[in-house]
Amino acid sequence: MSVTSALTGLSIPTVKLLFGGFVAHGLLGLLWPGSPTFDRANAIDYSRRPEGPPGKVFNPITQPAKFFGCSPHFGFTKKNELLHGRLGGFLAAVINESTTGLGPIGQVAWWMGSIAPGDSWYRNAGLGLAAFALLMTAAAYSAGHSGTLQGEDEIY
Repeated sequence: MSVTSALTGLSIPTVKLLFGGFVAHGLLGLLWPGSPTFDRANAIDYSRRPEGPPGKVFNPITQPAKFFGCSPHFGFTKKNELLHGRLGGFLAAVINESTTGLGPIGQVAWWMGSIAPGDSWYRNAGLGLAAFALLMTAAAYSAGHSGTLQGEDEIY
């Protein structure tokens, strides 16, 4: 908390209050009776999961789709989108850190306006992201895999 306080210029009690608010928000979302935690579809989904840690090990060379947990088909399937979301978050963090020179806490401080690294790279990032999304959408539709495939309801 002291690092966040130093980077943002906020006092320690204010940072504690903000962090406490984040924790309270998460707990309310988890435990509130109307939350998706108690949804019937979530309970059914949870009951299908096997007990314990994953037991199967897949060779990434001979079975890359099973190793990464994605579909063997190209396109916007449920399994592929789960992998894309994970990779996208990881790559965004790596790109942001290499571009700004700031770690996660420094990036939050930058977003809050306390730090201003050079942002010339970010001027074209939105355009690049939109172009990539358009290209991938066109490729998925042309390949005929633009939605969930039969039998891909199981994403574990």
